[in-house]
Amino acid sequence: MQKITQRDKKILVVLCAVIVAAIYLQFILLPSLNSISQSKQTIDSLSSRVDEMYSLRIQNVNMKKNLKKLSKKYDDSKSKLPVNERNPEIEYDIQNIASDSKVTVSSIVFGDAKPFTEVSNNKKDQASSNNSSEKNGDLIEIPVNINVTGNDKDSIMKFLSSIESTNRISEINDANITLNNEATQDSNNSQDKKLTLSVTANYFYIVSKDKESIQYNFGTGK
Repeated sequence: MQKITQRDKKILVVLCAVIVAAIYLQFILLPSLNSISQSKQTIDSLSSRVDEMYSLRIQNVNMKKNLKKLSKKYDDSKSKLPVNERNPEIEYDIQNIASDSKVTVSSIVFGDAKPFTEVSNNKKDQASSNNSSEKNGDLIEIPVNINVTGNDKDSIMKFLSSIESTNRISEINDANITLNNEATQDSNNSQDKKLTLSVTANYFYIVSKDKESIQYNFGTGK
């Protein structure tokens, strides 16, 4: 048997090292690298999903804010021009305005509701409007005759101005101020003077055939 030389030993050592390296590379390093690569891809995918979810969350928050603003605008528009008749709110607002203006309400009389027509002075148009049935989406006007008494002109004018500037859309049709007949003949005594305001205001609403349980919003008319 031929004796192994020092050179052969070195070659065998190198060969064994190559074989070990190949085995390590094939069965340990490459699978580990593949696992790391897959883990990195999973992490990147999860990171993208997290970013997407965060972006959706931001969009959600913004949509909720916008929805809240739109809801407020919708509520404001409903208070300006409500859906269906809401006469109790009108009376409540008038009583509040009278209290703030320091006048006393003598009477509130609601007239017949009728479809709004631009040429309201035309009696023929008014008659046809009264005879026509309300349709979904029609603009309806309700004339309200209000009589109040006050001690001075300022309080009367404040009441009249407040009626015109309520949140709900209204239109002053006519107004008349007279000196109360119960005033004494001593015109120098201002405490005995009473002024009476008779005003007709037209209020409006939109007809909706989808009638739901009406919830009145008292105290929001100003």
